[in-house]
Amino acid sequence: MTATAPATTAAATSAATHPLDLATSDEFRAVREVLDGAGLLGESVRYCFAGLEEPDKATVLAHTDGDPIDRRFRVLL
Repeated sequence: MTATAPATTAAATSAATHPLDLATSDEFRAVREVLDGAGLLGESVRYCFAGLEEPDKATVLAHTDGDPIDRRFRVLL
């Protein structure tokens, strides 16, 4: 199942300025909010891994300062 967050979440307003920047604590909080809001977390369900999906090479090479960044996470429940 895929749960997504709109671009207005904390993940979109984080300090990441490049597609290969490390994930921020704000982004991890936003991931948890999305999972919880989608009803995927509960008393017996937790996540043990959350990590950024690496963007394709063309996206990285085409990036210039100030471009919006599409950050996607893969989560293991």
